[in-house]
Amino acid sequence: MPNQAANEPGASTSGHGIGTHGGISFSEPRERPAVMTNRALSRKGSKRYSAPIYEPIMATRGISEPAMTIRPLRYSNAVVPHIYIQGAAKAVAFYAKAFGAEEVLRIAAPDGRIVHCELAICNATVMLGDPTSELYDEPRQVGACTAGLHLMVDDNAVVLARAVAAGCEQVQPPTEMFYGANSASVRDPFGHVWVLLTWKEDLSPAEIERRGRAALDGGDPKARS
Repeated sequence: MPNQAANEPGASTSGHGIGTHGGISFSEPRERPAVMTNRALSRKGSKRYSAPIYEPIMATRGISEPAMTIRPLRYSNAVVPHIYIQGAAKAVAFYAKAFGAEEVLRIAAPDGRIVHCELAICNATVMLGDPTSELYDEPRQVGACTAGLHLMVDDNAVVLARAVAAGCEQVQPPTEMFYGANSASVRDPFGHVWVLLTWKEDLSPAEIERRGRAALDGGDPKARS
């Protein structure tokens, strides 16, 4: 979204990808991301997808392909979350430590508040910024969060341990779930809950519903009648 500003009157840029427009500074990494793609790898008997890939960033680090995480086809493309945090700049640094987040772009106001920032986390994109109106606020101010941030990862126990070591609070340890995944979750210092999913079975919606009803009834979700 910030790219158009560089072509507008009064906008200036440098070789470091930093410019100003309308009193707002535009700061991006040297390696500007290419168009995001979702590549479906045609591996027989398995559905593997790479969520948004920032190819130039990967190329400069000698990475030819991102780590592939198995996920159901219905999750190969997803709604991109945009979360709000008071002091979002601190959150960017924290997510790098907790989840290995890579900063893709940042639009900052003169006082340092983040107007818009995008992070690449576990092959997914998360947008964030400081709340600027009564429409949005952060969980610490509201007293609860209204959405969980789901990450598809290869080993949620490893990601969980890293997040907790960085300062997250464990909400749920790795737990086998009826819908075919192992689920763990943490709450970060800003109040957002992250659900860490390692997929084991790609089940049909009908089978998930059947197992869900069995679990609610107290039976064995995997048992078939």
